[in-house]
Order: sequence, then structure tokens, then C-alpha cells
Amino acid sequence: MTYRSYRRRVYELFEPRLGGRAGRRVDWAILILIAVNVTAVMLETVDPVFERFAEAFNWLEIVSVAIFTVEYVARVWSAVEAPEYSAPIRGRFRFALKFLVVIDLLAILPFYLAAMGIGLDLRFLRALRLVRLFRMLKLARYSDAMEKFVEVLKDRREKLVIAFSANLVLLMVGLRK
Repeated sequence: MTYRSYRRRVYELFEPRLGGRAGRRVDWAILILIAVNVTAVMLETVDPVFERFAEAFNWLEIVSVAIFTVEYVARVWSAVEAPEYSAPIRGRFRFALKFLVVIDLLAILPFYLAAMGIGLDLRFLRALRLVRLFRMLKLARYSDAMEKFVEVLKDRREKLVIAFSANLVLLMVGLRK
């Protein structure tokens, strides 16, 4: 297998409509891992559960971030296989700036910042994994209702950003003890 054909296969694997059965399996595996992580984030807020399973939560975080990192790097690396991102550097950079790709990065970034010893409490960013659940919408991309939903999101994005920002501020204020 050549470098280019391998990169093409990786690209197709992360695009379920192109990757066939294997692509759908990878997508569902990532979605299940996201759901497990969201559940773990919620359970970590319950002190007795966290105290009892702290080591398991820690290992889940390490394994999950490793998998999410491989997925992120693979997606950015193979993005040049899409015609709209074919420029080797600029194409990857443009791909990396897409909304869901930025969310993917924000979902793993707190782990690496903490590992580098940066003492910020960025646990609230882990909740952004919820946004990754929108990947399921890719499976229904050709639905008229989904197209309308995306259209409404685009039309109201400014108001949604303001509402999200206000909620984020309230969350941060609520986390302070």
C-alpha cells in the first residue's frame, strides 16, 4: 500500500459514507466512547462515586484522550484527500478550523495542558465532548429535516454563540466555591 492510498483509506475510514461498513463501525465506536466519557464526567461530580472509582476514571481519561488524539491527528492528516482541502498545509489548516474539528481539539486540550503542568482548571472544556455527539447528524445528512435544522442553526448562530457564552460564564461562576 502506498503512502497516498493509505492516507486515502484513513480519510474514507473517518467518512462513514465513503468508508463503508468499517467507516460506520469506527464512527459508532467513537460515538460510544463519547457517550461513555460524558457519563463518566457526570459521575465524577458525585463525590462518593468519584472517590471509589478515581483510578478507573483516570484510566478512562488516558485511554479516551489517546483514542481521540489519534482520531484528531488522522482526520487532519488525511483531510487533504478531500478536494476542498487538497493544499497540503493550507488545506489541513482550513480543515482544522472547522467548527467540529475545533471542538475535537478542545475536548482533548485540557488533558495535555494538565500533563504539561499548566495549572488551569479546564475540566469544563471536557463537557464539549457533548458537541461531538452531533457527528451522528452526519449519518442523516441527506434528510430534509436535518437540512432545515442546519439552516436554522446557521441563521441563528450569533444568538446561539451569545447564549452559549452566557451559559459558559454561568458554569464557570457556578464551579467556583
